[in-house]
Amino acid sequence: MNAPKPGIANVLKRLHYPLEVILVCVRWYVTYPLSSRNLEEMMVERGIAVGKSWRMDGTYVKVRGEWRYL
Repeated sequence: MNAPKPGIANVLKRLHYPLEVILVCVRWYVTYPLSSRNLEEMMVERGIAVGKSWRMDGTYVKVRGEWRYL
């Protein structure tokens, strides 16, 4: 497997949960009609405690050649 690009590597360092856990939750959320509450219950059943809070840092991305703040 190739090493992630530097920008992706910086994002992966700040994750609060293992990448595998996040990918499973995203897959279930996209595939099945689940709410965030349902996903939380499913993860608790597997021994992974997650909370209701979430965090997002602002960042700049390049869109059509211009830098935009998200």
